[in-house]
Amino acid sequence: MTMLPSIIETDLLTAIATAKRHEQVKKTSKQSRSGWGGRRAGAGAPYGNTNAVKHGERSKRAFFLLEGEEQRSPLVNLRVRNLILAEQLRKMNQSGRWYNGNSQDWRESLLIEGIMWQHTKKMMRLERLAAQTALQEAKANWAKLRNRHNTQSGCVVLP
Repeated sequence: MTMLPSIIETDLLTAIATAKRHEQVKKTSKQSRSGWGGRRAGAGAPYGNTNAVKHGERSKRAFFLLEGEEQRSPLVNLRVRNLILAEQLRKMNQSGRWYNGNSQDWRESLLIEGIMWQHTKKMMRLERLAAQTALQEAKANWAKLRNRHNTQSGCVVLP
């Protein structure tokens, strides 16, 4: 029978102890493995949280189908949706339901304003994407002109 050297024995015992300690401290919840985010104590988001359901419903209501949507650009469709929602707010204001202190009317107006903000953010993203695309095209055209000019005259004039 072979005896293990004492260093290997102590390393093995240390590894076993570490594994046991790890099993004791191991989190059973898969929600948040780090110490940040997720449903941690005091965060106000209990298990069975319905935030996703609420916000999913808002998203569903935000991007409703429009008649003739295929003929218009996405940017115009978003503007049309915002105008329809602004019309709803105008009707609420005319009927005295906007900022009247009634919590149900207040929630409805907040929902409409939130949906309008979703449209506005999407419009900003579309505009930014269009601007970035135009910038890349302009840079590519500039590079072509610079290369063509440098090869024709043999001297570098353009920066």
